[in-house]
Amino acid sequence: MCPNKNIPSDQKGFLDIELFKKIIDESSSYIGAAFFFVRGEPLLHNKIHEMIAYAAEHNVRSLLHTNATTLSKEKASALIEAGLDYLSFSFDGMDKMNYKKIRVNADFDDTLHHINDFLKIKKEMKSRKPYTVIQILRTGSAHYENEEIASKNFYSLFNGLPIDEINERIPHNFGNAFQAKENSNVFSPCSYLWSAITILCDGSVVPCCLEFTKELCSWKRKREKII
Repeated sequence: MCPNKNIPSDQKGFLDIELFKKIIDESSSYIGAAFFFVRGEPLLHNKIHEMIAYAAEHNVRSLLHTNATTLSKEKASALIEAGLDYLSFSFDGMDKMNYKKIRVNADFDDTLHHINDFLKIKKEMKSRKPYTVIQILRTGSAHYENEEIASKNFYSLFNGLPIDEINERIPHNFGNAFQAKENSNVFSPCSYLWSAITILCDGSVVPCCLEFTKELCSWKRKREKII
């Protein structure tokens, strides 16, 4: 469901923290928030908490979206202590069967355990931040014998824990980068082209957060060459 696998190997990597600091130093007067996720899983970056703390020092709000498969207790504490403002968990399926279909090679119980540990730590630390969301992905392949019961059972897994919001999303086609049979006719205008920029791990700037393979950049260079 994601074109990450189509990214050329020479374009994969981690944003250097010194380059990140340079970006924040130059942009903090003009931006209000930084989204710490694009084209990959942010918690794989071993300095992600340092980056969030640096953004906080410069009054830049931090937002992070993760599948939580690598979220340890140590990472959970570090994210909260760093001052993370917003955290969204991508939990792709309300039961083990559908989760396994969507998030291949991940384990429902392990991921649930990671999220619950994070929420318990947040509660123990009496921290209001980050604003915490669980996002459930719905796909055409998902099947529940009784969807209402499945939703009720899933929501009950977080009773008494500091979840601020649970929402459901349907997959999109990443700007036609991913051709899916389901939801292929869904069209949602995006405002981010006029309100945000995307910086990749090598420092390249692309016009859209769904620009996975730098094709728009290549088109621009070819056009400039022609002109």
